[in-house]
Amino acid sequence: MKEAVVIFKHNRTIIENFLRSTIELNELDEINKENSKIVFKLLSSLELSYMVDNDYKQITPYFFKDKIDTTTYGLSKGQLFSKINIESDTIFISNPYISSHTGNMCITAAKSVENGFIIFDFNLINVLKSLSLIELNKPFNALSKLMYGAIGSFLFLMAIVLLGYAVKIIIESVFMGGFFKEIGSIFTPIIAITLALAIYDLAKTILEREVFYKNYTELDDAEDKVLRKFLTSIIIALSIEALMVVFKVTLSDDFSQMTYALYLILGIASLIISMGVYRRFVTNLKND
Repeated sequence: MKEAVVIFKHNRTIIENFLRSTIELNELDEINKENSKIVFKLLSSLELSYMVDNDYKQITPYFFKDKIDTTTYGLSKGQLFSKINIESDTIFISNPYISSHTGNMCITAAKSVENGFIIFDFNLINVLKSLSLIELNKPFNALSKLMYGAIGSFLFLMAIVLLGYAVKIIIESVFMGGFFKEIGSIFTPIIAITLALAIYDLAKTILEREVFYKNYTELDDAEDKVLRKFLTSIIIALSIEALMVVFKVTLSDDFSQMTYALYLILGIASLIISMGVYRRFVTNLKND
């Protein structure tokens, strides 16, 4: 969950010192079939451990709490270590990420040893719980995840419905000959597609961040980006609507209705100004 990553960022020094001291105090310089059970008892938050040699070739199986996986034995892990520098007698601690082996949010500790490196994958939530930095209520979390999943899925369905509606209008207008006669038949599909895009982005963000936890990069401004994209789509849709109203009034020669178009344009202008002020405020806040 995003909150766990934020807590990690705010307490990074405490967490890193805790993991380093735990590994060093227990003198964990090797993991094998004989001592793996003991290692997992000593490190309650540990999910996975293995060793690689100095060329980053895996020299032990994957050791889990309740199983041993030998499928990746002998494979090179060079791509995982190419961007980090682990000095002798030090322990490297990674940023939080989604483990491809367990599907949980974890942090990796890599310790330099005599014949290579020993790797420890810790469950982030369990580490935070060990340090009393977080308290979880599993039933509530499950319900929250279910609700977010249902809402995100419904929004995704609505985006598909809007897209289908736009396609339906275009097909009907083309085959019935109204595409070039009625101005609404041109702009209505564009508005529907724009709104579908905005709703799809919102649904995608909800599902990724609250249900699937796919992406945790740039957490500080992720919501800001989603808000800007959503508002931009709404402004585009309203601008097209205002343009359509102006065209309809002009073609009908009933200029008494132009007041409504003016109100709509003023509303759009206020949205643009508000978004500009908001962006300036956010930028200044980041710079400070």
